[in-house]
Amino acid sequence: MPGADGSLWGGVVMSRPRAVRSGELSVDVFAVGAHSELLHWQFRNGAWTSWPIVGPVDGAVAMASHGVPTALHRNWESLGGILTSPPHAVMFGELNDTILVFALGTDHALWTKAFVNGSDWHSLGGAFSSAPYAVTTFTVITFMSLLRTRIAR
Repeated sequence: MPGADGSLWGGVVMSRPRAVRSGELSVDVFAVGAHSELLHWQFRNGAWTSWPIVGPVDGAVAMASHGVPTALHRNWESLGGILTSPPHAVMFGELNDTILVFALGTDHALWTKAFVNGSDWHSLGGAFSSAPYAVTTFTVITFMSLLRTRIAR
């Protein structure tokens, strides 16, 4: 079992990982990375995914699609953003086929990222002081803990 410090997760994880069952044989795990970015790791068809590393390019890690020795892989995929809270993920949609991730940004607003055609981060606004928690029922999203922790303006 991976440690809370991310040591056995194959990277630096700065928050507790949050998981969502995204299919019959799949789980998607989300956490905050060392640079406050959203990290993502998938379990599909009995195996954890990994992404090939090419090497550092201007301080960033470049990725390769093929032709990289198996030893040069990382487990976490960076999805960007600057998070100030742990992420929370839920399944959404009429077919329960879209993953929505929620987190607070540096502006204390609620931000979301959907896993549909390379979707970017979108602000839902507000000013909050605690991490988000969302519950879905097909096409309705309910925010549980956010409603009672809103910062007065």
